[in-house]
Amino acid sequence: MEKVTEIRIVFVTTNTLQSARHIAKIIVSEGLAACCSIIQNLTSFFSWQNVMTERNEYLLIIKTTTSKLNPLEERIIQLSNDEVPEILAIPADFAHKGYFDWLINSLH
Repeated sequence: MEKVTEIRIVFVTTNTLQSARHIAKIIVSEGLAACCSIIQNLTSFFSWQNVMTERNEYLLIIKTTTSKLNPLEERIIQLSNDEVPEILAIPADFAHKGYFDWLINSLH
């Protein structure tokens, strides 16, 4: 029996909407994520190779479980056009029971 603490929200950024949509469609269709939302037109500031960088980005918010994290990470690395893709996962503290049940059933 899965618990809500097994849910992970994964954040991934990419530099084009086309790339974000491509990643989202593949990871959902392959059962690595139950859902993937895309937030458009973010501006990120970061240091890359000692150079201050500003980049327009697209944020994928991926809903998955702990058991899918490793294969999800591998797949995102394969699909990303970034040399070092941003992949961050955080646990969910709460989920509505209906949503939780749907998420778990979507991944099996």
